[in-house]
Amino acid sequence: MSFEGEHSVRLWRVIYLNILLVISVALSSCSSIANAQSPEPTSTPEPEENGPTFIKITNNGIKEAIVRIIGTSYTDDLDQNKLSLSQCFKDQFISVWAPGNYIKTISCDGNSPVEYVVTLDPIDINSGAIYSWAPAASSCLQCHIQAPDHDEYNEWHNSGHANVFQDRYFESMYSGRNIRTGAIGKQSSWGLSSDGKVRLQPSDISAADYTGPGFRLDYHNEYGNCAICHVPTAV
Repeated sequence: MSFEGEHSVRLWRVIYLNILLVISVALSSCSSIANAQSPEPTSTPEPEENGPTFIKITNNGIKEAIVRIIGTSYTDDLDQNKLSLSQCFKDQFISVWAPGNYIKTISCDGNSPVEYVVTLDPIDINSGAIYSWAPAASSCLQCHIQAPDHDEYNEWHNSGHANVFQDRYFESMYSGRNIRTGAIGKQSSWGLSSDGKVRLQPSDISAADYTGPGFRLDYHNEYGNCAICHVPTAV
């Protein structure tokens, strides 16, 4: 090979290596810029489950209780034998409730950590023995229909809770009484399976006069959760 040819080959090798070097530098620079412009994603911290605000109920025998910072989704129960919330700021309120007791509301002082001591007032089962149930349309309606800020009546009136007895099957399944004939059903039979306690299918389920199950038939000494609020009507 001549000197000119060998020199030409070396020149092209140098140019080729320089091109590769430029491309490598450019790629690394782009990667650095991309990394600088694309920060690592950060996770949103979850609310504290065991916060610096503690609530102590002084009543004896309380096994179930719920607390909530009013107007928020921060709640806790006694599943860990203590009631604690994330910090409750001044001008906020905490509601405390346990079955068989009235709801109690306390104000927060904004301190942290802090423990609020609460004594709940038991519901008097003999209170209002001759209480006359007042329809919402003639009582609550007078003050709670001022839209849009105080329109609680219409909000309640349109709820499934307020219209539960519009579906007569609910009433029938609660009482165990046929809403058309007045016939009373039979208490349910129960059996054990690999999945636990199961209700057995009644033997007379195909009979023309069959009346479906009823909560009061199976638990005739109980009124159910409804009675917590509806004691005056004996549900």
